[in-house]
Amino acid sequence: MNKKITKKVLIVLLLFVILSLSALFIVKTISNKDVIFYVNDYPIYKQEVQIIAKDLKMSQRQSFAEKSNQDLENLDFSKNVEGKTGYEYYAQAVIDKLVRIKVIQIDAKENGLYKNIDFKDIQKELKQNNQNRAEDKSENKVVYGLVQYDEEEYYDYVNTNLYIQNQRYLEKTGVLTTTEEEKKAKYNEDPTKFDSNPYEEVHTFVANVVLTEKYENYINSLIDKAKLKDDENVLKFIKELV
Repeated sequence: MNKKITKKVLIVLLLFVILSLSALFIVKTISNKDVIFYVNDYPIYKQEVQIIAKDLKMSQRQSFAEKSNQDLENLDFSKNVEGKTGYEYYAQAVIDKLVRIKVIQIDAKENGLYKNIDFKDIQKELKQNNQNRAEDKSENKVVYGLVQYDEEEYYDYVNTNLYIQNQRYLEKTGVLTTTEEEKKAKYNEDPTKFDSNPYEEVHTFVANVVLTEKYENYINSLIDKAKLKDDENVLKFIKELV
């Protein structure tokens, strides 16, 4: 009798484990269905690709029209120029911008500046942020910036702030520094960039220029080391979008 009960218990437990694993697989599949590719194992979602593709659409159309000697009204992205189609140029531009955004996000997260770098978390934050702003507005409190952000605006807002905050952090912690010699060399390259004002009057501005250039080099080093996965999906997405 005990053996029969034990056998039934084992069967029930086995079924429970199978069902649990199946449910986990389904949830994971559903959660990943919007992921287009990965940067350093961090997902880039369909919505992010849409935002950046929309942002780059006009510049990519103009750029490929010039490359392929076509007019904008009848632009054909399937034409091949220097071994690439317009779709491929467009897709690469989208990938490049998203990789830049993601490596800055990752660096900012590692520096303790921002936790929610997953797009799904940014969406939740946007919803809460808009709710808070609406409540503050209804209570006649001061609301800085927009009262309500849409997804594109908030995505840009988050990434712009992260870029600035991360640079300040790197300067504060001594990762980015500049010397008097570097500042004077930058000024002497072309004083007209500083309205030909005396160096003593613009040395702070010159220092900011030097530090920003170093920050850009720092970001480019992160981009060079970035590992991409499934980025070929962007081309498929662009072909459907265009």
